[in-house]
Amino acid sequence: MKSVATSTRRCLTLLALAGSALPAAAQTTLNVRIDGLPAGLTAAVGAELRCGAALVQTMGAMNLTEQTVVVWETAPTLGGGVQLVQRTRTSYTVPYRLPASFPACSDNRNLSFDLIVLGDRETRRSQIAAWDFSSTTLQVTMEAKTLDLVNRVNLTAQPLTAVARNVAQHWVATYRNKMGIDSVVEPTLDFLLPNNNFPLPGALFSHTRLSIDRDGAVCVRTGGATTCRAKALGGTLTVGGVAVDVRNTSHSSGGTSWRFTLLSGFPTGSFTVRAAANDFDSIEYLVDAEPTGLDLLPWKGLSLPLLVNP
Repeated sequence: MKSVATSTRRCLTLLALAGSALPAAAQTTLNVRIDGLPAGLTAAVGAELRCGAALVQTMGAMNLTEQTVVVWETAPTLGGGVQLVQRTRTSYTVPYRLPASFPACSDNRNLSFDLIVLGDRETRRSQIAAWDFSSTTLQVTMEAKTLDLVNRVNLTAQPLTAVARNVAQHWVATYRNKMGIDSVVEPTLDFLLPNNNFPLPGALFSHTRLSIDRDGAVCVRTGGATTCRAKALGGTLTVGGVAVDVRNTSHSSGGTSWRFTLLSGFPTGSFTVRAAANDFDSIEYLVDAEPTGLDLLPWKGLSLPLLVNP
């Protein structure tokens, strides 16, 4: 990787530091860096001092400064080769000012940091990290991702490698979202196959997708058509070789429980199964000072090889 250009831009003023000016001391700043966010945001960080679980002191919010760097990276081509691609990396930084001293604490002491992103009329705020006073820097990578997908067999999590048709399945997906686990919505489960047609031979396409929409309805998409059944109706949704247990297929903030059966009409062979979701963007963000609909944290799905046996 080679850096070829760097630029820096200060974010617009978001929030003034609460309270009076902090006293000077030999070590009065913590260098905070946040990666993984899109460019152009207006954002800040605030902190709370905690002693164990108890809130001791609320610190002020300080504006973040945007920094971008353009790099060249190697990336694979569809034909199996390697190419150079240009990418822009964005970080947000601030030397966060600290008091000269902190109240005594007989328990574990930490500063709990929140990220505050400004919207047109509202802000979106989430706790992103805790600093334990052991260093002079705090670096956080913002991401929304699927952590794991396992097969629950007799209440025990088993690696997901192979399944048989006409056998009831119970798969559990778990997630991480730095903008708040309660913002995980619209989970999906895709059974992917290679596309052998021009212009993208070898690229994966979704043969069958299971999903849960914002209203809690369970859906199956196959053959270009989507069929849904409301959660309140319960029962079984059978579409295209898949029978989904609607009542027991459920989503909570931390994970999704998929209960279904691959029927005799479902193809056998090698698949890639991909578990994903969305981070719910509850506001329009200010991007370069303009209200903008934005996918703040594009979801990073988890893909696993899967063998479907007869």
